Amino acid sequence: MKKRVNNLKKIPLIPFIKGGIIAIFALIFFTNQEISAKTIAYWRFENGTAGVQHTGTNDDFYVDSSGNSNAMSNIPTEDAPTATDDIPFATVPVTGEPNTLALDFVPNSVILTQNDITNKMVDSYVFSNGWTIEATVKFNDGFGNGWPVIVGKDGNPGGGAPPFFLKLIKFDPPFIQADFFSDDNVEHWFDGRSCCGGSGETEIFPDKWYNLAVTYDGSNVAKLYIKEETDIEYELEATSQQSNIGPATFPWDTHWSIGRGMWGGGVADWVDGTIDEVRISDVALDPTQFVAYTEILVPQPPSFKEISYSPYPEPLDTDEVTISANITTANSTLTNVTYEYSVDGGAWQGPFPMATNTTPDAYVGNIISQVHYSVVSFKMRAENTDGMSSTTEVYKYTVCEDIPWKTVLVSSNAVAGGYNMASMSVAPEGFAGFVYRSAVENKAQYIEESELGVMKPSVNISIDS
Repeated sequence: MKKRVNNLKKIPLIPFIKGGIIAIFALIFFTNQEISAKTIAYWRFENGTAGVQHTGTNDDFYVDSSGNSNAMSNIPTEDAPTATDDIPFATVPVTGEPNTLALDFVPNSVILTQNDITNKMVDSYVFSNGWTIEATVKFNDGFGNGWPVIVGKDGNPGGGAPPFFLKLIKFDPPFIQADFFSDDNVEHWFDGRSCCGGSGETEIFPDKWYNLAVTYDGSNVAKLYIKEETDIEYELEATSQQSNIGPATFPWDTHWSIGRGMWGGGVADWVDGTIDEVRISDVALDPTQFVAYTEILVPQPPSFKEISYSPYPEPLDTDEVTISANITTANSTLTNVTYEYSVDGGAWQGPFPMATNTTPDAYVGNIISQVHYSVVSFKMRAENTDGMSSTTEVYKYTVCEDIPWKTVLVSSNAVAGGYNMASMSVAPEGFAGFVYRSAVENKAQYIEESELGVMKPSVNISIDS
């Protein structure tokens, strides 16, 4: 998982499965005081036709695969999503079931657990032993309106927030946040920021699949997991800021929504993007039970993380610059890791081999010092024993001039009895000027350099100056 590090851009890898790789689904027995995990609702969006918007309302069109009759519907007051064959994976890894469709949401489109006749079991279900809520999402440019909610439960227990939502916070950079109420109407929100239960937020980019899971153990803490499309495993993004939370059973008999949330009791926060494989379970699943955690023995292309260079951010023209990255390849072995660089848009130099240091996955290379004001571009490439390769995008830095500084001593003897220097200025060519008070003449004086370290005669500053 790529965490935010300084202001370096993230690395798009060459895709090896159309649209990304893994999404979220888990249905494996989990023993906790003899409680078995049960799927309460599971929306896969497999009915429909790619490119076609289902226009019916309150008709239970979006099937619940759990068997608990929690079908979702479009509603008359909001727009409908469109079926799409832009999917995160072609087969559900844990079941082998084909995955052919997902739902493309635009602002003001939503589906809900409602129709004109039947109340849905999931709306009033009491999650007394905890829960797991999972979804897979890929945002479009712009992400959506407000702070887009991927999965939510309608209502307003207190303040502005609904009983639950899993949403994108559109800060710079954007990140995922989970928020829920315990039964005592206390709100609990958390995300990857160090201030809010995490150790560094995962930056969310448009046009990439993200696999999300929020769990609550029924009495103590909640956790947020994220698996990016190039990751092998889910990683813990954040833990709830409070512990010993107590029951959080969702006692409010309100609809669940996909594609938008609520705020202050009103609808808000629509997604602009594609959502697939939304699932709710009645215990906190262990990460090893998520389908994306399933051991993958198929060789995978090399993956780059933590791209950096040093000195950062602006090397001097006397500096040799060290570039580095953590590089791994699943179920294979790296055979060739190289880098290239160019100066001011010129021809690429290299490739040059990158070497490992004391950390097995860490690779480093060196770029020789360059003339100041040069713009240096660099990229990295890695190959494995299965003939797969990955290349980073191009990174750039600007070389600054290393200007030698000289110390100028101003004293009462050396410069007209000066002391108590009041101000300093630097001319465009780098020469310094000083204003000080003369002890001899008890007048303001101005003195400046004629060249580095050489002072001109001081000048009195009169009242009229």
